Amino acid sequence: NTEKYLARCIDSILAQTYRELEILVVDDGSTDGTARIADGYALKYPSFVKVIHQENRGHGGAINAGLAVASGLYIRMVDSDDWLDSSSLKTVLDRLEDIEPEGGVDLLVTNYSYYRKEKGLDQTITYKAFFKPDAVVTWNDVSVRKIRPWHQFMVHALTFRTEIIRNSKMVLPENVYYEDNYIICYLFPFCEKILYLDTNLYAYYIGREGQSMSWEMLEKRNSDVRKVTEMCWTLNNLDEIKKKNKKLYRIMFHELWLLVSSAILFSRIPR
Repeated sequence: NTEKYLARCIDSILAQTYRELEILVVDDGSTDGTARIADGYALKYPSFVKVIHQENRGHGGAINAGLAVASGLYIRMVDSDDWLDSSSLKTVLDRLEDIEPEGGVDLLVTNYSYYRKEKGLDQTITYKAFFKPDAVVTWNDVSVRKIRPWHQFMVHALTFRTEIIRNSKMVLPENVYYEDNYIICYLFPFCEKILYLDTNLYAYYIGREGQSMSWEMLEKRNSDVRKVTEMCWTLNNLDEIKKKNKKLYRIMFHELWLLVSSAILFSRIPR
């Protein structure tokens, strides 16, 4: 139900339609004008926009539906109340095109910015503490010594090679909030070649009523935070990851403990 925001989201990506882009809009059981708006874009831009209508299956169910039919080399999840910076998107697409003859990458990391309803741009999250910008690296090249408690990987910063997701056989839990943390814990061990671009690609909007990160929803859905945290902890054998790559282990361990901290914090909101 994001009829107020969907056009902004799609328009921000359509600015790059001189390329072979595919925009998959998943109408996950909306009851407002979202479906009508999405279908309108599909009629106007049939080469770029495809719409999937389904009964409500939650954020994870929507992503599963998109992954099932995605045909691009890379895939990025964009929530319909957020948007991409068109200039930054051009930078990203140019760079991915440049490195594709060498086999491309498994994971692209970019910056994201928080935009608040009341005051606009709030802050931008970068990953310069972890990566040397514009260099294809492995987890062995990541600077784990600089990891601080507030550093966290978010899906807003990540673009995955579609083949990696397919080969991993990842299926997200449906009708569960905050499952994007599961994406990171599931896919990171499959990613070997990584590229970080110091560009502010993703705009994360805060202030929509019913948003998953609002205090109201965090209080209402804190059991989902605990559920996803448990799923992430039991997903991988950390000892095996440590044997294969100590730096990836450090990153995974850090991410998992952040989930535990969040689960504890959100469980206290009612008090």
